[in-house]
Amino acid sequence: MINDQRRKKTEKKHHTHAIKGAGEFYIALNDCNLAFQDEELDVVREMWREGRPVDDIANTLQRPDIEVGALVMDLGERSKLKSRPGGALGEDWG
Repeated sequence: MINDQRRKKTEKKHHTHAIKGAGEFYIALNDCNLAFQDEELDVVREMWREGRPVDDIANTLQRPDIEVGALVMDLGERSKLKSRPGGALGEDWG
């Protein structure tokens, strides 16, 4: 519920900037491909549960670390990945 409210507030803010031409603003990760197929999501979830670090997951998917890292943060924010010892670095760092 809180995440949905935050998302709607952020979308409204971005929309307002675009309409009003509120000056220059920075769009983070604009050059990244943040679209993931269902099969990729399944791999991420499984490897995350196994305690694998984000860079291993990215290598398996043949995607840049930044894209997979952003996905992991998004899934965590939406409560679709559980926190774990070691976080993004995996169980060896926990």
